[in-house]
Amino acid sequence: MNKFLFFVCSMMAFGIGVSAQTQSTDSLLLANSYTLMLDTSGNLSGSGVEFLLRQTAESQFVLVGENHNTREIPAFTTALFNLLHDHYQFSHLALEQDPVMMKTVSSGPWKGNFDSVFSLARKYKYGFTFIDDEELNMLAHISKYPVKGNAIWGCDQSFGVSHVVAKIKARSVSKDLDSLKARALQAESNRDLDKQHFLSQMLTKAELKMLRKYQASDPNEEIDFGIRALIMSDSIYTLMSTKRSYEGCALREQYMKTRFMEEYNISKTAGEKIPKVVLKFGTSHTMDGFEPNTGVVNVGTFVRQLAIASGMTSFSLYTKIYRTDSSDWNDNNYVGKEVMQIFARYAPVNEWTLFDLRPLKAQYFNSGLSVKLSRESREFLE
Repeated sequence: MNKFLFFVCSMMAFGIGVSAQTQSTDSLLLANSYTLMLDTSGNLSGSGVEFLLRQTAESQFVLVGENHNTREIPAFTTALFNLLHDHYQFSHLALEQDPVMMKTVSSGPWKGNFDSVFSLARKYKYGFTFIDDEELNMLAHISKYPVKGNAIWGCDQSFGVSHVVAKIKARSVSKDLDSLKARALQAESNRDLDKQHFLSQMLTKAELKMLRKYQASDPNEEIDFGIRALIMSDSIYTLMSTKRSYEGCALREQYMKTRFMEEYNISKTAGEKIPKVVLKFGTSHTMDGFEPNTGVVNVGTFVRQLAIASGMTSFSLYTKIYRTDSSDWNDNNYVGKEVMQIFARYAPVNEWTLFDLRPLKAQYFNSGLSVKLSRESREFLE
């Protein structure tokens, strides 16, 4: 299958209409493009490697904005993490993943253990937000690195409850817990996100709060964290399911930032002066500015400001797939076919191409482009 993978620096992409005066724009695009290749050992090569190393030398955070469930992106993220770890001591990966499960895979017998991570995913089908093989391989690989704090930071709400109930059940003996665990496992026995993944469909908030009585009788920080994660997740899903999506999305974005800072501070308390983190989130969370459904300052903007406060910089990548043998353009709300068609003119088949669009953005704002921009593209650029 022929494919193109584009890495667009600094979260800038826009459509270019057909025009007789596009040569200067095309020249800029060509002059600022780089190749990337991934070998069988998972290492990156090509002109893009030196470009990435130059651009990230002073970075505390490197952001990968993704289209979810694109199998090439976890492989790229793993290779990028290896590169940044080896050259600049990056040691953490922040994700849209279940916070409790990510603490689990970052510790004990699961840390760096591929078989154990896959076993957890089979046992707790709702314990991972993304559960494809490529994502699980990435988690297992990156979790093996020695680190102060947790290697993998889960910064999203939970999909399921059974993995948390099982942790409580391991410490407490109760018929109520036996029943709760059985119902949770039954509700989550088949992963079908189109039909069921809201916690409010599985347990009531009263039942979630009831779990606190087991914490009171046998205090445990890990269990308390799990219960708090479930209650917050249920609050988000309840807002979404009752047509209060604005409040739900806003609460979720705030929770992502809160979870990021919790993990950040854990690492600092453990002795890491300036934690360096790769973030892999959906584009709406990493693009410069606001989460588009709410206008709330998103995770990407938040961490970019945090890097400045640390006296460092950040670097952002936007990733998108174009498959030459399919009509599936993997579109999202931010960039459409027009952008892909322009980029495809300059990207070789079976290689990954990295475009640095910052020179084009400078030209756009300084003197304008003699090209036609769609409304979506203008909004994304601006």
